[in-house]
Amino acid sequence: SGGAIVAAAAATVLHRGDLVAFDEFVTAAARGDAFRAFSAKLTPGAARAATHRLFLGATECETGRAVTFGRYDNADELLACVLASAVIPRSAHPLDFIRLPGSSLLSSLLGGSRARLTWYPRREGVVVPVSCEWDIGEGRGGAPADNGVWGEEDFARAYVDGGLSSALPRLPLQQLLEAEGLGPVSVLSVCPLAGPRGRQGNLGLAGSAGHYHLCPADHSPRLPLALISIAGLRLYPSLANARAAQTAMLGGSERLLRGWFERGRADASDLVARGAPAEVLSHS
Repeated sequence: SGGAIVAAAAATVLHRGDLVAFDEFVTAAARGDAFRAFSAKLTPGAARAATHRLFLGATECETGRAVTFGRYDNADELLACVLASAVIPRSAHPLDFIRLPGSSLLSSLLGGSRARLTWYPRREGVVVPVSCEWDIGEGRGGAPADNGVWGEEDFARAYVDGGLSSALPRLPLQQLLEAEGLGPVSVLSVCPLAGPRGRQGNLGLAGSAGHYHLCPADHSPRLPLALISIAGLRLYPSLANARAAQTAMLGGSERLLRGWFERGRADASDLVARGAPAEVLSHS
C-alpha cells in the first residue's frame, strides 16, 4: 500500500531532476519512513496544487464502495487521504482482495468489480472529509441523513486501503479532458507483480489514446496459461510473484528495494522500446 505515498510524493515534493531529494526519499522508504519523509516536505501550496492532478483510491468503511480522492484544500487533508489509501484494516481477510470471475484490470480502472462489497469497522479506518472525494455527487456523497439533518458522517467518513475495492483509482479521465480542453492522452499503470505487459487497450473512454501497463518481466516457474485476479489486477501465479508478495508484506532491505527500482527503470525502457510513447513515462 506504499503506492499512494510514492504517488503523492512524486506529485508534490519530488521534482524532476532533483536527484538528491529523490535519493533521500528512497533511503527513508527503505527504513520504513516514507510517509514521515513525505509529510515533512509537504507544503500547503503543494497540497492544493495536487487537486485534480493526484487521484488516490480508497474504500469507504461502512459500505465497502470504491472512492477516488482528488480534492485537497490543505496539507492535512492530503495527508489524511494518503493514509486512508494505504491503511489495511485489522479485520481484513486475504479473500477480500479476490475479485469475482470476469473482473480485470480494465474493469477495475473503469469502476467495475463492485458486485461484492465488504465493510470494515469505522475505528479501523482514517477519517477524511467527504469533500475530498472526486466523485462526491455519486452514491452517498453529499447527502444528509434521512431525517434531513446533517450529521458528522455527512461531512467526514472513515476509509481504508483502496485495493480492498479496486486495484487502481477510478480515473475521471473524460471529465478532466473536457475541463482542461486536452486532446487524447495515454494512461500508465504500474505494478511490482508480473502479469500482462504493454498496451492493454484504450480503456473504452473517449479521449484515451491507450492504456499501458508497466510490470516486471517474469521468467520464473509458473502455472501455464493461467492468470489470477487479485484486487482487479491480472497476475501470473508464479514463483517470482510469490517472492514479491512476501517482500511487500514483510519488507525488504535497502539493497533489495534499490534493486527493484533498477528493474523498474529497465522495464520502463523496455516498454518504450516496444512502442509506448515516451511521454507516457515522462508525464506520469
